[in-house]
Amino acid sequence: MSKIYRTIIAVADRFVPGPIRPLWNHPAVETISTSQTLSLAVTGMIWSRYSLVIVPKNYSLFAVNIVVVFINCYQLARLYSYQKAV
Repeated sequence: MSKIYRTIIAVADRFVPGPIRPLWNHPAVETISTSQTLSLAVTGMIWSRYSLVIVPKNYSLFAVNIVVVFINCYQLARLYSYQKAV
């Protein structure tokens, strides 16, 4: 891992409350749900479109949902690549 990441985590560790610490230290998930990832990507697309249709336009909502779309499309690509290799 990069030194920057380790530094950020070391600083953030000091601010995590005790009851939340098990959640904070939990390892990453081993599987990716295709249906959940696809539904998050589609929902992000819908809300991105909605944020530009309403008056006044909500560019913050648009930005957040575009990031959701890109992240979930990336996850779907990873899933497809993994399933193709196996």
